[in-house]
Amino acid sequence: MWMCKWSNEWGNRVSYPRQLIAALLLAVTIDANMSVLGAQDQIEKSMGPRWGVNFPTCADARNPIALKAIIWDNPNIVANGIVNCTDTGDAYLYAVDYMNFSLSPTSEWRSAHLDWFGCGAQRPGPGGDNDWFYDEVRPIKVVIRAGVKRVAITNVSFRVPKSVIAQARGFGFYIVGGGLIWSIFLL
Repeated sequence: MWMCKWSNEWGNRVSYPRQLIAALLLAVTIDANMSVLGAQDQIEKSMGPRWGVNFPTCADARNPIALKAIIWDNPNIVANGIVNCTDTGDAYLYAVDYMNFSLSPTSEWRSAHLDWFGCGAQRPGPGGDNDWFYDEVRPIKVVIRAGVKRVAITNVSFRVPKSVIAQARGFGFYIVGGGLIWSIFLL
């Protein structure tokens, strides 16, 4: 997988999957209020070395196990839902049963546009860097407006090889919209 490499503010080299960078840069070009450096800062804050640690799996579960999914501590976007996990033998199938999105009651935003739903895995890279060695994204079209209770997505799934999970120090999901990325964690 082709990777983009940046140095963060501490001088550490960090690699990100090209799909994630492409999605962010596309969103940044659409959102003229955000610079490319702003996108890099957002990635660094959202997806540092501890991103997705202690993630749940569903080893040996031939029937779906419901895992709660949530965005934590975000002043603008609220998200929660259920992601079902099934052991298919050589992979885990993570299927979104539903994921609700809404604007936070304290948000000053009047709307938000969500364009991508993805999952990724990272492992330790050389010199303590992040090695984002797995990334899959699906296009979504979600518009959240102030005053609307929630908007939901469903029928989004990812087949993640067990070899990926075995190597991962972090695994999780994310959404991208308007040049920003938000992590979605499994509980």
